[in-house]
Amino acid sequence: MRKVLMLVFIILIVSIVSAIPATAREIPFDTNGDRIISKAELSGAIISYLRAEYLGETLEAPDIDGLKEIAWTYLHYPRTVMDSAGRNVTVYAPVKRIVVLNGDCAEAVKILGADERIVGVVKGIKTKKGYYFPELNTTPSVGKWNRPDIEAIVSLDPDLVIGYVKWPGAELDEKLEKFDIPTLRLDFTNQRKLKEEVEKLGYLLEEEEKAEEYIGWYRGYEEVVKEFVEKQDKRPRVFLEQSKDVADLNEIGTYGPGSASDELCMLAGGINIAHNLSTTFPHVEAEWVLKEHPDIVIKHRYVGWGWNNTDEPRGIKDEILSRPGWKDVIGEENVYVTSCEPLYGLDSVVGLIYWTKIFHPAFDLDPEGVYREYLERFLGIEYPEGLVVVYPPVGS
Repeated sequence: MRKVLMLVFIILIVSIVSAIPATAREIPFDTNGDRIISKAELSGAIISYLRAEYLGETLEAPDIDGLKEIAWTYLHYPRTVMDSAGRNVTVYAPVKRIVVLNGDCAEAVKILGADERIVGVVKGIKTKKGYYFPELNTTPSVGKWNRPDIEAIVSLDPDLVIGYVKWPGAELDEKLEKFDIPTLRLDFTNQRKLKEEVEKLGYLLEEEEKAEEYIGWYRGYEEVVKEFVEKQDKRPRVFLEQSKDVADLNEIGTYGPGSASDELCMLAGGINIAHNLSTTFPHVEAEWVLKEHPDIVIKHRYVGWGWNNTDEPRGIKDEILSRPGWKDVIGEENVYVTSCEPLYGLDSVVGLIYWTKIFHPAFDLDPEGVYREYLERFLGIEYPEGLVVVYPPVGS
């Protein structure tokens, strides 16, 4: 009897130290079907293993690797977090198969070093953000980010589906729940929630250390910016122009209260002249902008992670300066054009540093260097030489 108990003890120790995560949603030896390995079920698995291995009995029993999986699941699962939609989301075994429904969620999974677990993506990840995810070019598609193909998702047998809080709608959760496929709603676009969301995803994926590494990196640069901005006596007034070309000078899109750009402007030490308007994405007249007399204009542009040369952003800047009165009131040197890529999401600390540098030229952090660090350290891709993220360049 002592020998048997010693064997059980050794197996449990080995399980803890060198456990191998399960590879499917089905949980072996969950005999009552509640998806939770109880002490009795673990004991049953151990006894079955011993009887098969040492007594030569023919019965349903795990091999040593299977026993490690069961023991690991018993010790560390289930895991539950509250997602950004206010829902409790539980996984009952290690997450090995993931479907991501947008580029921000894919980026978060990659930062955590779990991109090899991605088995399904929406089309936009390949067409619009392929520069961040070349390894996902051949990954099966599951439709669009806001209207995914439920059948395609189910066919991939994922352990977890990750999407935005509002899109797709709640019917996605209801349909996938019938197949015991949990959905996790995280945005990764709100700077105030960003770090908490990474922490929650890291916990569900058993990547807590990588989550802490990213959060520490991000928070470190945030603190540098915050300390600098707090010491500044003057904050420039800024007009933030939306990405679309302006066809009517009486209908220029901007960013108001509650928008990510408004938040970024404030954190970078600027004053958004549209902050006190009544809507999040208002449209204003060119004359209103001139009356507000902004010190700086920043034109947003959805253009991937940037431009290969300065031709297009220079043309955009020239159009802005050609508007009646704008060059005289604002000044040629105070108009900037920026890629939207590093302004929102997991790389938004890069945009924060760019804007701080624009608003306060004495700020001594190099935004290009920080972007390079982000790409190489967390996404494992090289920074493209000659990449134009902001025009004109803000220097180092």
